[in-house]
Amino acid sequence: KRLRKMHAWFQTGEDPTLRRNYKLPHHKGDGAQPVVWRGVAAAMAALLGARGGVKIPEADKKGVYNHLARHYKQFDKEPPELRDYDEAELKEIFAEVWDDIPETRDAGDMVLERPGWDDSPDYTEIRYRIRDPEDFEPDSFRRIPIKKSKPRVFAVAGRLKGEKTMTLQSLRFPKGDGWTLDKAKKWVEDHPDIVKAIGAEMLEDVSAKAESAEPSGESADTRSTGTVPEAKTDTAESKNVPELKQEIEMEEKEMEKLLEKIDQISGNFTQLVDKIAEIEKKVDAVQSRQERLVGPPDGGADSAEPKNREFKPRRKSQAEMPPEDEFSFVRLALALNNRDWKLAEYEKYAIEETSKKRTLTFGTGSAGGYWVAAEFLPEQFIENLYANIVVRKAGARVLTFKGAPAKIPKASGSATAYWVSEGGSITASDMTAAQLELSPKICAGRTSISNLLLETSAAAAEQIVRQDLAQVIAEAVDLAALRGTGSGGQPTGIANTSNINTVTFGDGTNGGALSLDKLIDMVYEVEKDNALKGTPVWIVHPRTVRDLRKLKDSQNRPLVDPDPTASSKGMLYGFPIYTTTQIPIDLTVGSNEDCTEIYFGNIEDLIIGEWGTVRIDVNPQGPSWSNDAVDIKVVYYVDIGVRHAESFCLANDVTVVS
Repeated sequence: KRLRKMHAWFQTGEDPTLRRNYKLPHHKGDGAQPVVWRGVAAAMAALLGARGGVKIPEADKKGVYNHLARHYKQFDKEPPELRDYDEAELKEIFAEVWDDIPETRDAGDMVLERPGWDDSPDYTEIRYRIRDPEDFEPDSFRRIPIKKSKPRVFAVAGRLKGEKTMTLQSLRFPKGDGWTLDKAKKWVEDHPDIVKAIGAEMLEDVSAKAESAEPSGESADTRSTGTVPEAKTDTAESKNVPELKQEIEMEEKEMEKLLEKIDQISGNFTQLVDKIAEIEKKVDAVQSRQERLVGPPDGGADSAEPKNREFKPRRKSQAEMPPEDEFSFVRLALALNNRDWKLAEYEKYAIEETSKKRTLTFGTGSAGGYWVAAEFLPEQFIENLYANIVVRKAGARVLTFKGAPAKIPKASGSATAYWVSEGGSITASDMTAAQLELSPKICAGRTSISNLLLETSAAAAEQIVRQDLAQVIAEAVDLAALRGTGSGGQPTGIANTSNINTVTFGDGTNGGALSLDKLIDMVYEVEKDNALKGTPVWIVHPRTVRDLRKLKDSQNRPLVDPDPTASSKGMLYGFPIYTTTQIPIDLTVGSNEDCTEIYFGNIEDLIIGEWGTVRIDVNPQGPSWSNDAVDIKVVYYVDIGVRHAESFCLANDVTVVS
């Protein structure tokens, strides 16, 4: 039975010796008895999901975890993180929890959480903990304003177990007032006597009041909003009666001014509604006359729906309250003044709904907030600016494979023809066989998109992200076809293929300026290898095209493209030019750091081998699930190969033209 207690989840009804509604037993008896390490480990395992997990209110999980985590520290162990685990992870984490660790440790020796700062995003306040909340009686906490003007500061105090006087537990700094962790720390540094002062003066008065006050039912550190009820006293109670009367009169005057402003705003709002109603009537009248002349809009007698546009808003005043389903500034003011939202439940609902819409509209733009708007126009989506995809467009050969690796036979040497005399023997010669082998390389990308964005953008956001990922994959393959290193999972591109032709524009040590003569040499290198066939093209950075247009003769006349208004595609020596910004323009060659590459060759001899098409997977239960987001993954299996290395020529030391 003791082992069952240490390894199982119990309800009070199942085991009357357990005094709480639920707990994970790990003491020998009640909480004052020694702690059993195996019980602590089993309790943590169950809390994290082992053996089917435990049924525990979500709001209580963090508290139970913190309690067990303190036991872990008591045994000089680091507790596992509070998150979702699969079965294999749990088995690994808890495989050796009972090795070389003392069996028991007194509950009184538990390492309590030390004083410190807590800036958790789950809280609306920054907390400075002075005493551990478990030292206090439950439901004894009171909230005391110690700095009323914004940014405000509050103290949270309670009764220590076995004591009647109030003791300071923590200081609170509302984030809504502009407090940051650094600002709060600076404030505490600038007020070193604040804890002592609160304990000596304020808390004595609060303690007396707390004896007769009902407990709040809240603990210091379990509320998600990070607030506890305010104490029913403040420093105003120490003032004399004349001072209090004077302060009340001032507050009443302020309230009168506020009500006057509210009444004025309410009146203006009513006038605006009346004006809208008047315009609506005029529109209805015009439409009625139009229908009498030309008939209903759809041509049928029953097509026009009866209109019910007319409405007469009531005049709102303090004497006559509007219906409960109409927004009232006066009711709102009364609720705020009395700090009781029951006086303005509809107004509270309206404000909350408006806040939600404003949050969606003015969210972080770069993270997707610009897609959340009053009217969403996915067909007008402003896409990212991508580099040109040139390799496929220029005419690279695309082959689809099923098996891997894919082996393409090729000839690396030809037979030889001989002239022989009559009756002479013919010398035998054989072709040399070789093969081009392609194996799938994985090109992948992953991103996440929030469910909120999906909901508020009519699901077009998902399509936008899909398109963006597909474009990024296409860019990666395009770059690999030109400059792939052949290592680190990359294919081998043209630039790193063995035995391609090369031309240097510089002196072999440093880079050299763009030259038409050198470009002619590049064409010749391919042509002399009998490879100037198929679809020869140039692939360059846009800077190279610009520099070509800047080349001039001694009379300052352009040497290339003399007609800047020509609409046809750029050609150089009869071969088309393709540009992409993926070709670098900052290569270092000797003393030059602005070099770029120029590719020339028969693009049909470049093979893009693919195993299937681009696969896009959407997983709503992926790693981003805990952030309320959907994971989108793109995977493409592809490899690059060159049929004939002689079909290409590369220059990689071309400097900029000034």
